[in-house]
Amino acid sequence: MIICEPIVWGEEHAPFNAGLVQVGVEASPDTVTFWGEVDHIAALRRIMPPAAAAQVDFAARKPPARVQSANSRVRHDAAHAWRAVRAAADLGERHLIFASAAPGTLIGAKVAGFTLGHRRPATFHVLHSPLTQVWGWRSRNPARRLVDITGALSWPATRDVRLVILEAGIADALATKIPALASQILLLEHPIAETIEAPATRRPGPVRLGFLGMASRAKGFDRYCALATMARQRGATAEFHAIGMAEPGREAQANMADLASKPVSAKLQRAEFIERLRDLDMVVMTHDPAHYTYSPSGVLLDALAAGKPLLSLSNPLVDAIAERHGPIGPTVADLDDAVQLIGDLTPEVLTRPPYTDYRTNLGNAAASRRPAALSAVLARALRDGST
Repeated sequence: MIICEPIVWGEEHAPFNAGLVQVGVEASPDTVTFWGEVDHIAALRRIMPPAAAAQVDFAARKPPARVQSANSRVRHDAAHAWRAVRAAADLGERHLIFASAAPGTLIGAKVAGFTLGHRRPATFHVLHSPLTQVWGWRSRNPARRLVDITGALSWPATRDVRLVILEAGIADALATKIPALASQILLLEHPIAETIEAPATRRPGPVRLGFLGMASRAKGFDRYCALATMARQRGATAEFHAIGMAEPGREAQANMADLASKPVSAKLQRAEFIERLRDLDMVVMTHDPAHYTYSPSGVLLDALAAGKPLLSLSNPLVDAIAERHGPIGPTVADLDDAVQLIGDLTPEVLTRPPYTDYRTNLGNAAASRRPAALSAVLARALRDGST
């Protein structure tokens, strides 16, 4: 089996791909090969347990440049995927997983599959955030509609093409939106590769809350800044931290005045991100509910891996986990409710129920997404998808 990362450079998506590769190692009786950009491979090696990495044949393949026009990107992504499918076929591989599916990737792989006949490998396409565009605006231009994500999903495909969806609610929504795709969908819950151990002793000080990831308005960073200001004005002692990269020019310094630490201008190295995450008591998700209706959340998985309770507004991904494993943190109706809750938080409160229950549920949810737990799903799909 080959797992190919056809888009990503550097550390982006490394935690997910490290988990996916480990699922592959657990699921496949054959050698697992990973094709990806050299720095991305190095990032995977840093995350994966040495024993798991030793079972993978890592091979550097340069993805197309990401800084190009949309039309050029589709064309280059399609060519890259076409070559990957043919290369896998030439090696006699039966299964090829594309760890990121962009429109061009889907198109190129589908075309290659038709040209190869019985030699083609079964292809699996992992859909991340581009899938959200299925429910968004589409151009009226027929040529553009042909190569957007909805168009690419609708291109004819051989019977052994599978679409890997990372959350059950998103899989159900896609099958409802485009019923013709239902038979192609494979639900493989977003894997967790890392175990982020809590510090042996909590660093003294007030309760520390954190916003993780890109500090953008789409992810509710403006609400988080407003929450910090409201909490300070009402006498709360909790600290508010931002652990991630800023969206340039979108949030004024004045709006971030009540943050104990602010987002940075360059992407954090994974090791630094984890160290700062370990120091938190809770993770805050002030995202629009719609933001994660159709997109999986790396932030949510980081919170699960670290066992950090989530203080969130209504969120479909959080709600789905809570329905299965029990609450993983307090859910509030609005910022006023959040401020009231934060005002009552102390380090001592966090050592008692319901916060101890939240951490137990977080651990159970994380265990359900470990590679060993997910491997049976992929193993069954590999058997069903063999050509």
